[in-house]
Order: sequence, then C-alpha cells, then structure tokens
Amino acid sequence: MLEMTKGISQERRDYSNRRGGTVKNVGVYNIEVPEGREREIDDVTVQKIYDSLPLHGLIQPIGVRQNDSGLTLAYGEHRYRAWIQRYNESIEDGTLEDGRWGLIPCVVYESGTTDDDLKLLELHENLLRKDLTKSEKDRISAKVLKMLDSGSSQNKKVVKNKNKSMTTFKIPKQKEILELLNVNQTSFTRDFKAYQEQAGINVNWTKLDKGQYDGFIKFFEDRAEASKAEDEQKTNEDNMAKLNKAEKTYNDALIKIHNLVIKTVKDAKAYGLDDKSDSILNTVRKALGSIYQES
Repeated sequence: MLEMTKGISQERRDYSNRRGGTVKNVGVYNIEVPEGREREIDDVTVQKIYDSLPLHGLIQPIGVRQNDSGLTLAYGEHRYRAWIQRYNESIEDGTLEDGRWGLIPCVVYESGTTDDDLKLLELHENLLRKDLTKSEKDRISAKVLKMLDSGSSQNKKVVKNKNKSMTTFKIPKQKEILELLNVNQTSFTRDFKAYQEQAGINVNWTKLDKGQYDGFIKFFEDRAEASKAEDEQKTNEDNMAKLNKAEKTYNDALIKIHNLVIKTVKDAKAYGLDDKSDSILNTVRKALGSIYQES
C-alpha cells in the first residue's frame, strides 16, 4: 500500500505536535465538515489534488478536532474532498479492498483545543499555499495578527499596584508570528520597517502599544486592498488582450476564407466552369459581410 503521509516533513510534524495534534489515519467518513470555511472551494484545486493522490499520496494531512460527537474538520477541505472522491470511486470500481482510500491521514487535535487555536491553524495552513496572491497573503496575515490579539489570556498581562489591578497589552512573540505567517525574519523585518516609516514611529517590536500593533494589522489590510486592486486591473488588462487576440484571429480567418473563395471562383473560370461563379462569389461576399457586421 502507498504510504499516504510520506511527504510530511519532520518540521511539520513538530509544529502539529506543539499545537497539541497527533498524526493518525482516520476513517474517511467519520469526519464532519462544518459550514463557513475560510476559503471557498475551488474545483480546479480539488481536481489537481485528486490527480496527484495515486502518485504522491497526501503530502500534508488534514486537521480534525476530536469532540464528544466525533471528529470535525479544522482545515484541509480541498484535500478531504479529493480523497472522498477517490474513496467513492474505489467503491464503484471494486478496488476498495486494497485499503488505500478508507483511511485518511489527519492531524487530530483533542477536544481541549480552542476554536481560536483551530482558526489560527486553518489560517496558517492557507498561508502555506504557493498559489496565494499578494492580496490574499496580506489579508490572511492580518487575520492571524488580529487573532493573536483576540483578548485571550496569553496576550494580556495583569499589573497590580496598591490601589487597583489593570490589564495591559502584551505584544505577541515574533517567533510565533513568523511560524504562523510562514515567513522568515528578514521578510518580517522588512514589513515592520515599512510600517514604521509609514506610521512615522521608531519603536522596537517589544515596545509597541496596542494602538501601534493595530496599526501594523491595518498596514497589512491596506496593502491587501491595494494589491487586490492591482490584481483586478491586471486581470482586466489580460482579459482585454485575450479578447483582442481572439478577435484578430477571427478576422484573419474570415479573410482567409474570403481569399480562398475568390481563388476557387477564379480557378473555376479558368477551367470554363464560370456559369455560376460570379453568383457564388457575390453570395459569399454578402455572407462574409454580414458576419463582419455581426462581429
């Protein structure tokens, strides 16, 4: 049987373990898929994964959470759908007994894993994709930074004095941010410096206050919107170029047909077959003229 998790790196296993997950093979129909996923399903992506499964297996396992009612999908819906398709087809063609598609590799998180943790894992999974646009990457990065400051206890610290206790902002650690955003220190430092210049501040990361941290999030959101506008403009330009090319090809084809008909009529006259050649030529010219007008 093909080793379905052969492509999982040790680093990836370690990351999953640090988040409280364990890699296991799970019954494919024991997993519930919740609504409201982070990404819309792309049928082309599902098909690509489906095509690669027999050769490469599932290079990255999907993520599921164990709860009282069973297992719930946390991330990896495209992979799950491709696997389900393989499983169903193996039933239809009678090859299910080879054991290949009945179990799917998963990172299983225990019921104590919070919704925020799973959401961060889903966002992290999306950032690992190589086909993300700049706009998508910045948008997801902003969501990660927001979730790291979602009000959970690890991102707050309580300062006590004689009169009262107050909760102050605690900046998330860069190490965790780098890991979740799937970027290196150089890339992160470049983005942070760009934000500092834009905001007109000269503060180290560990000294950022809540407002400045929120500004860093907005820096990613604004850049995502700008990139999205650029992507849309480029898409429109590409579509217009394709349309112009198609129109030119169409017109060139009409001209070739026109010239071919004229040559055929001339050849007919040369062989003394000109009884109806002029009539045919005029009919074709009218037909081509109407096509030009419609196009």
